[in-house]
Amino acid sequence: MSYSGTVRCSYCHQKGHNRRTCPELSEATARLWRNAKSSYERVVREGKTEMADMYMSRMKSYADRYAKRTGKDVATGNAIVMTKEAKAKRMGNIRCSYCGNTGHTRRTCQDLKDDKQVYLKAVLDKRLDALNKMRELGVGVGSLAKMQRYGYWPDKENGGTTWGSRVRPMLLRSINWSGVLPHNDRLTSLYHFHDAAQLCGDGDHYSWTDEGYNFAADAVANGSLTPSGTINPPDGWFEGKDVDMSYVFPPGKLRDWAFRDAHNRILTDDPPKSHNTEFYKARKSLGI
Repeated sequence: MSYSGTVRCSYCHQKGHNRRTCPELSEATARLWRNAKSSYERVVREGKTEMADMYMSRMKSYADRYAKRTGKDVATGNAIVMTKEAKAKRMGNIRCSYCGNTGHTRRTCQDLKDDKQVYLKAVLDKRLDALNKMRELGVGVGSLAKMQRYGYWPDKENGGTTWGSRVRPMLLRSINWSGVLPHNDRLTSLYHFHDAAQLCGDGDHYSWTDEGYNFAADAVANGSLTPSGTINPPDGWFEGKDVDMSYVFPPGKLRDWAFRDAHNRILTDDPPKSHNTEFYKARKSLGI
């Protein structure tokens, strides 16, 4: 893709097509086949049978490459019509880039389709549980906390600033709702606090901090964090509309161990005792 947003071929450098469909590259492949054919016929006439097999192998390689690119027979230019048997044989040699099995591609992989359902179900289960815990704790936007904060503070005696710590009033300004995901077991970086006295400041990085659920629970218990307000997630949160599935299942990446393990444990009726329980429970509840 060029800077202007137009596809540009990496072989001929022309716009409007890519290397896979480049007509110049297809013609170059056909030319290689013709050269190999000419050489094959020459060595046969000269009786050099030991070289004939080499040129015949090249002809087959170039012919297969041309057929894959164009769907045509390089010798006749006619379209190749594959029989069901030939298609089945060809598919049998194809290996899925997700599950690693043969006979299908990533686009049609049932394991990939199932794992996406499992992930979204695990997201829903995780978020239901997390929201109940968060509402029970009562910490929401507007909660105030007393925190020991380190930074450079004004030095009234000597002028300038000096490094040290101070107890600061910290205001909970937002909740990282999109961070509530199956792999975030401890709900880390859930709450975003900002120094209440520096909200109109220059954004000094010492003035804010992200804290997890456990920190908030301990702070509520010792009285340094006050519960406040209602705790309502954004629309579409339970459905996982904020989840970037291309990040969870990036193109070309093999199936993650967690999904494979959950699948195998369902097949062998071997529930996990501590690790990877969320995907196992989600798969079991979906019946897949």
